[in-house]
Amino acid sequence: MRLTRAALVIAGGAALLLLSLLLAVAREPLPEALTSGPGRNSVRILDRGGALIDEYRPEQGRRSAGVSLERLPSHVIDAVLAAEDLRFYGHPGVDPLAMARAGAQAVRHRRIVSGASTITQQLARNLVPRPRTLRGKVREMVIAL
Repeated sequence: MRLTRAALVIAGGAALLLLSLLLAVAREPLPEALTSGPGRNSVRILDRGGALIDEYRPEQGRRSAGVSLERLPSHVIDAVLAAEDLRFYGHPGVDPLAMARAGAQAVRHRRIVSGASTITQQLARNLVPRPRTLRGKVREMVIAL
């Protein structure tokens, strides 16, 4: 009897969390950079602490022009996906398996050992900068979804 009640509480909590996430996804507008077409933004290179290392601007004649996916060889796309987001085609923008792995590693080592961001989450983070907080991470996940 106690096990059944605990299972119902857990299932209810999970359902409430999922509903909250779905409502947040429905309310979050797409970043303007995704809806305004190609831009001529500079490419900024940051270190792991977020400090600017270098910036390449299109008007300086540096290589920062966009390339369509159709022009990239398939092996380049495969290599990026293998390195950055192996299950890219199998998740909706957030990878729950990667999140579980990274969470378990953080608990075991008592520090962050690896990340769980998908390519879609990385794009969301670059288009809509966020604070490095739990709330910011949730917003990144909502935009990715």
